[in-house]
Amino acid sequence: MDRHMIIPKILHGGGWLMIKGVTFVHWNRCGKAGGGQIRPGAVYRGILWAFSFTLIAFVCFGLVLLSAGARTFSGGPVATAVIIAGAAAGGVSAGNNARNPGWLHGLLVGTGYGVTLVLLGVLAAGGEVLQRLDVATRLGTCTLAGAMGGVVGVNLPAPGRWFRWKEMLERKVSLRLRHCSLRGQARRLFRG
Repeated sequence: MDRHMIIPKILHGGGWLMIKGVTFVHWNRCGKAGGGQIRPGAVYRGILWAFSFTLIAFVCFGLVLLSAGARTFSGGPVATAVIIAGAAAGGVSAGNNARNPGWLHGLLVGTGYGVTLVLLGVLAAGGEVLQRLDVATRLGTCTLAGAMGGVVGVNLPAPGRWFRWKEMLERKVSLRLRHCSLRGQARRLFRG
């Protein structure tokens, strides 16, 4: 690899985003090629987290509106932001619990969450909801937010080990340096 490379290069199979031999993002926790099995429990837990986040955010938003004395309010952009953040939170949870193909688990959570919201909209407002173009846009946005959340979730410490984040980071860096074929370049990078 060229020492003066400044453009990120995605290595096929490993799923790593590297600049000068330093790994920034893993698409899966094990750092190996291929994915693994889909864990339905992680997907269900992610969808539960997405709906829980959305419910809590809407309740807090409603309490703020109630305390401010607002009688009417157009909350379309706020609702969209909360829904996208809920899909991302569900993707983070699924990716963190699945530990392997986090992006795939996040993608499934975002898609499942978006489809469920569309079905709830059809039940609440009737069939004219499906005739609007923004339904497909919101479904795609939820899917993309869930996938990005899954990538973030894979790179977080394992569930139940949040208090040991420093140890996890040190261990991950030492393992990467030990097993990296570019060990010499990484050592030169850290020395300055």
